[in-house]
Amino acid sequence: MPQKTNVHFLSNGIPVILRNAPFHTCKILFSLHFGAGDETAPEYGITHFIEHLLGQSTTGDKTFGTLTKKIEILGGAISLYTTYNKIGCYINILPEHLIDTIQIIAPQITSPVFDTEKIEQEKHIILTEHKRYIAQNSWFLFAQENLFKNTGLGHSITGTPETIKSFTSESLSKYYHSHLSSDKFNIVVISQINNTEKLLSELESTFGNMPHTPYKSKSWTTTPVIAHDFKHDINNTKLVLAFAAKIPDTRKAQIATGLFKKILRDRLINALRYQNGLVYSVKCLTMGVGNTKLYTIETEAQPHQIETITKVIASECTNILTIQPITSKELQIAKNVIKYQNARVMDSIDKSCETYAQYMNHYGKVYDFDMENLELEKTTLSDIITTGHTILNAPISIITQGPEQNDNIINIWTKNFITPK
Repeated sequence: MPQKTNVHFLSNGIPVILRNAPFHTCKILFSLHFGAGDETAPEYGITHFIEHLLGQSTTGDKTFGTLTKKIEILGGAISLYTTYNKIGCYINILPEHLIDTIQIIAPQITSPVFDTEKIEQEKHIILTEHKRYIAQNSWFLFAQENLFKNTGLGHSITGTPETIKSFTSESLSKYYHSHLSSDKFNIVVISQINNTEKLLSELESTFGNMPHTPYKSKSWTTTPVIAHDFKHDINNTKLVLAFAAKIPDTRKAQIATGLFKKILRDRLINALRYQNGLVYSVKCLTMGVGNTKLYTIETEAQPHQIETITKVIASECTNILTIQPITSKELQIAKNVIKYQNARVMDSIDKSCETYAQYMNHYGKVYDFDMENLELEKTTLSDIITTGHTILNAPISIITQGPEQNDNIINIWTKNFITPK
């Protein structure tokens, strides 16, 4: 059965993305498009703290306990999370309880009351979570703090013990309402929707009065850095080469970037693993959000092999831009892989919800499976090659972690990556 996706707009401009699908359950995603990346130093962790409180009863009604409990009474489940650019609220519910769920969640989002007693209770929980998060993510946080130093992305989403302890009802409320805005909010519903008019009417009555708050998400310029994290209890050295390329935040440019990363990764795994037996895996990823992104090559190996690995990576990056340019066959293979990944996203309710919300916020429209693949097929070799030049010729940062520090990596990269004239 065809699954049609439509976008409707409430009177205040809030997009409501509806995908009518023959499921026995209903998935709702409420996305508030501000996050930890919008915080200043004294505010570090405040978005994550607010996310915790939104999971409580913030309307002053203590009859049914927490928001989680209210949803569970209807047989559903709720999950909230924070990223550097978003607070997300997922709800799984039976379709017949969709309207009731909206009536429960709406006041939590539009007019929360941050109770002092609950804030003090939650501080203990978040401090414990913070310690666990720091302990389990030391490498990620080291890379994040160094690669995004002096930006809003160079800190832990959970904040610091000092900031966590400092939050009050007043500071939380002020921050939340200064960022809550109809142009930074959208709603996704994936379900078998029998009465669209009734659903939209309910959303209009509950969210149609959300104000438009003049606020613009921040963007920064990263500074190239070379840093090493000593870890004497591990045997391998982790290596990240990060390129501060300015890729336009358009769907066309991001698709070209994804294709180039796929082709480059295939070239690198062939050279490093299958030809030379140096590494087990290589990743080509994107770090950051919005207009503050880094494009990375990541791997790990024994410390004495890192110089050789860097040399091979530099040579392959030179080759892909010069003597061995990307072929039509490589591009078609990459397109097939991306198309399959798109299909898996659309087959997953959670992933498709995320994708719809993200694209609506970034590009002002929803890309369903057919639209995404249409843009994919329009991408040319010229687009990929241009993107490759932009990424690999950008300022480079080098981050390592392991038992030994190697100060020669940047020199090896500079010597072996030959910039095309």
